[in-house]
Amino acid sequence: MKPNYFTIAMYPTVAFNEEEILNRLLDVFESNEKSAPTHWGNCETMQVEYNRQEIIEKVISERRVSEVQLYHDKMTGYIHLRI
Repeated sequence: MKPNYFTIAMYPTVAFNEEEILNRLLDVFESNEKSAPTHWGNCETMQVEYNRQEIIEKVISERRVSEVQLYHDKMTGYIHLRI
């Protein structure tokens, strides 16, 4: 039986508002078709189409962004990634 929903919560020990760190983290999720984000938001109530550059710009320019929610809604069902 395959799950159709799972959540990953990450509590990094470094600030992810540095572009290099955020890029490496997004690379990990994008590297696998089954976990590649399709939507994102900076809170649970907001989801927009995934745009890597938009995420980086928002997190870097608004230094107070404390979480990024990544969502994947294809093939494997629904994946919710909170970093």
